[in-house]
Amino acid sequence: MTPPAVLLPTYQFSPGFFVRWLFTVLVLRRRLHAGRNALEMLAGKPRPRVEGIERLPASGPCVVVMNHYERPGLRVWWGVALVTAAVWQRRGDPPMRWLMTDRFEGFRIAGLRWPDAFMAWLLGRVAWAYGHLPVPKPEGDAAPRALVLREARRSLRDGGVVGVTPEAASGYGPELAPAWPGSGAAIAWLSGGSVPIVPVAFFDDDEARLVARFGEPFTLDRMDDDEGAETVMRAVAALLPRELHGAYGSE
Repeated sequence: MTPPAVLLPTYQFSPGFFVRWLFTVLVLRRRLHAGRNALEMLAGKPRPRVEGIERLPASGPCVVVMNHYERPGLRVWWGVALVTAAVWQRRGDPPMRWLMTDRFEGFRIAGLRWPDAFMAWLLGRVAWAYGHLPVPKPEGDAAPRALVLREARRSLRDGGVVGVTPEAASGYGPELAPAWPGSGAAIAWLSGGSVPIVPVAFFDDDEARLVARFGEPFTLDRMDDDEGAETVMRAVAALLPRELHGAYGSE
């Protein structure tokens, strides 16, 4: 007899946290501490699992690469929060910085679509508040993306941690989607043959708990975009349950 499927919880911001956060970002316009805010976001939720955090270098630069895992009731920023909290508890300040999209097109809450222009503006405010790095999508001028990558590399030279979700907006769902064009070459350039890349798998386990599973660090030198993306995404896939391998399920 097949056991019943585990009911996966819905993750939402607590009203108190959301009001304080929104007021700080939009009205007070203060910088926020990504590590502390991540822990506050996760408070009161089912206790997550963090595996292999000892594989993350305790100091020095590194690039953390996470899958863009989403499902109904869970958006990718919960994975960002879990990984950010784990990295901060492991390494302390400064908190890690994420390369993030500069737009949310077709974003809806409770069936209501929020204007794309407003979401782009809001993402800019969020990026400023946390020190994250908004990346324009591949179409259009490459110069803005180059500036963001240079800023990420400066953070690495200062010994910081930069987070990346290479799939970006390639797909919505729990399975791995193809890496966004340019992400493989960008990660290889950030690593430069010396900065460790740490793969992280984010998913729900069989007990309906969120999991962040850290893998063994590796490095990449400058390489073809497809080759870089394949190497990085297969490192993440190796940490995920097989049914989530998606586009990287065949050897």
